[in-house]
This record gives sequence, structure tokens and C-alpha cells, in this order.
Amino acid sequence: MVYFDEDTLTSGELGGVLSFADACWALDVLLNFRTGFFCGDTAEVVTNPSAIAKAYLKSWFFLDLAAAALPTALTPSGLSNLMVLKLVRLLRCETYFRRLQMNHKYVSGTIMFKVLLNVLLVSHLASCLWRVAQHADNMNGGVDEPWTAKYVADFYWVIMTMTTIGYGDIYAKGTPSRLCAIGVMMFAPVVFGTVVSMLT
Repeated sequence: MVYFDEDTLTSGELGGVLSFADACWALDVLLNFRTGFFCGDTAEVVTNPSAIAKAYLKSWFFLDLAAAALPTALTPSGLSNLMVLKLVRLLRCETYFRRLQMNHKYVSGTIMFKVLLNVLLVSHLASCLWRVAQHADNMNGGVDEPWTAKYVADFYWVIMTMTTIGYGDIYAKGTPSRLCAIGVMMFAPVVFGTVVSMLT
């Protein structure tokens, strides 16, 4: 969201895509009240609607509701910090990966996909953080550039910083961006250590 202004998020094609995504998440909350689950003791599928509702209310319901209750297109600028609640949706990915791994045919493919997705997610979040740091530095180089050019440059910086010592063509110029660079360099070994442990 750091690459767009409020008007872009609320109108046009991107606004439509975000509204559709919000509607899908709201529908997911409703569908989870009708989705059976495995009982841990007997490994039977529970299909009783009241038992399903009770289990869902005790597990993911409130996190799902918090994420679905903030439509992206309707969030006023004063509530932009609350958009972080939408990241709660990412916690659900682990549930979907577990379901895929239950089918033994997909175990190795699921692990590789999970590793790739985790690296891309961390790189994406670091790219957004780098852009926020540049805003804080008032170093909005390329103000007239489209968001895609800014994002690609930021993603390039993150990958170069995480995998090597960086090329030097994009570098931190102020205190916020220097702190961001330090954080990315310190966090990179954790990311790749986790990748190695997931693959072995």
C-alpha cells in the first residue's frame, strides 16, 4: 500500500481488485462456519454445524473477522495503520499448507512452494519497509516514476542486500533508511537459515 495514494486504492482497476479480494475474505468467514474438520481423538470428520461453529469461534474467527472487517477501499487515511491487521490473513496460509501436506503425493512440492513463498513474502515486506524508510528520509527519488518501477527497484535492493553485500547503485541516504538496511542485513541470515532447515 505504500506505493499508492488513497485515490488509487479507492477507484479504478486496483480499487476493484481490492474490493473483490475483501469480498472473498468476507465470504471465507461465512464458509468456515460450514466447513467440517477432523476430530483429533477419533480422526473423524465433524460435520455437525453447531460443533463446526463452536470450533471456528474458538480458533480463527476473531482474527478472520478483524482482517475482513476493514475493507481496503473504505479505510480512511487516518486508519491506515490499522491496515496491518490485514496481514493477519497470512497466518491462514499455514493451515492451507498443512492440508496439502496431508496428501503424500504433494509433500515435496508443497515444501518447495512454501519455501519460495516465504522468501518472496519476506522480500516483499522488506521492499515495502524500504519504501517507507525512503519516505521518512524524504528521499522520494523518481517521484514521477510509476509504482512498478519503484517496486522493482526496491525489490532489487532487498534481494541484493539479503544475498550479497549489495551492488551499491541503490544505498541508504538517511537515518531511517540506514536503520532499515541494518535490519534487512541482520535478518537475512535468519531467513536463509530457515530456508535450509525447511529443505533438510
